[in-house]
Amino acid sequence: MIPLRKKKKQLNKAARVKQRQLMTSIGVVVLTMACAGGVALMSILNSEPAGGRYTYTTENDIWYVEDGSVEVAAAQVDAPQPTFTPQPTATPQPTPTVEVFLPTPEPTAKSTPEPETIVITAAGDCTLGHYRAKGGRASNFKKAFENNGPDYFFQNFRELFSQDDLTIVNLEGPLTSYNKKRPNRTFNFRGYPEYVDILTSGSVEICNLANNHALDYQEEGFKDTYNNLTQAGIGASGYGPEYFTVVNGYTVGSVGYTEWNFEVDDILESVAEAAENCDLLIVSMHWNEEHEYKLSKYCRKMGRALIDAGADIVIGNHSHVIGEIEQYNGKYIINSLGNFCFGGNDDPHVRECVVFRQKFIMHWDGTVEDGGIDLIPALISSTEAYNDFQPRIATPEEGREIVYAIGGLSGNLDPEQIRWLEDGYVMRNGLLPGTTPQVTAAPTPAMEIVQDIAR
Repeated sequence: MIPLRKKKKQLNKAARVKQRQLMTSIGVVVLTMACAGGVALMSILNSEPAGGRYTYTTENDIWYVEDGSVEVAAAQVDAPQPTFTPQPTATPQPTPTVEVFLPTPEPTAKSTPEPETIVITAAGDCTLGHYRAKGGRASNFKKAFENNGPDYFFQNFRELFSQDDLTIVNLEGPLTSYNKKRPNRTFNFRGYPEYVDILTSGSVEICNLANNHALDYQEEGFKDTYNNLTQAGIGASGYGPEYFTVVNGYTVGSVGYTEWNFEVDDILESVAEAAENCDLLIVSMHWNEEHEYKLSKYCRKMGRALIDAGADIVIGNHSHVIGEIEQYNGKYIINSLGNFCFGGNDDPHVRECVVFRQKFIMHWDGTVEDGGIDLIPALISSTEAYNDFQPRIATPEEGREIVYAIGGLSGNLDPEQIRWLEDGYVMRNGLLPGTTPQVTAAPTPAMEIVQDIAR
């Protein structure tokens, strides 16, 4: 079990709600006193006696003014109490001991009840580098970087990623110059420190580090990765470090865990604490089995428990294929988004992946509302002949198969009940039932598409 590092104490959610209520109440008091002063002046001018003390009380006793004094009573927000305690069975992986963390900015107090929006985009596994098996050769990723530069890899997604507030990816492998590999591994992935420029040029703001390749070059490589990312201005979270940033006046948090290295109770306790210290919480989970399209019973229970503990979205990875998406209590649990920019294989059999986008509506009282989602189907390579490490957005014909495959896997999702982003890929390309001519009698049913993808 990894001891979960305690982070710096931040302004928690209840305190932020109090702060917003206080700012608004003070503004109302000032306005009321100004109005009272105007009334008193008119009374004097009209030679009528002014009243004694001015007092106002709402039915909820939010504030009152008496002889110039102000008292404020704010609502209390109770922390969620997770109760799920399943028994993991997988073999634990080696664990890092990282004490580094980013300074946490303080949220900006809001004095208006008008809601704000935060748009988050999530892409799948990024192995920015290669592996060198004993007696084998490295992949062509290094050559692609040397020949094309960092802008090459994400160039088909740069515009999409730059249009959101935060883009998060799963960084599957360290970025380090440290060359001592973790022993007894079939694949030890590694990219060089300069590969961080791929992420910055691609408008990626957060990397999840909690995965089974994080320690391929031992703890030294993990620490190098964390430092290389943060020095480039990219948030890094998972395997201990947590990341918090302020977007449009609201604090967004990102945490990450593996299914194997943490006790469930510790994960849920940590998520509940993080949720109290931010307004919107992203939880990344490295879980399930490789090439598994459906959530296991264990992962389904854990995903729901994470939502109950305070997560606003759960982003899964590890299976390297697209997978089921579940909606629970109005929030989304993603099994897997598949690979994205994957240097671990020059010619992988599975090329399909998906990018998930969601708009969150942030209300003044602390409520987080789903503002709509989008699925952007993609392929990990721009050419079919080999993996060129340059993912591209799928054509409408390719995208239909990928989106319908995800729909077929996601048993509890009703596409017509989902709130879709009006300007998103699904709506623009008419992929919802009734928006375009249907695939008559489903000649390529979703599960058959999934089987084709697996091959």
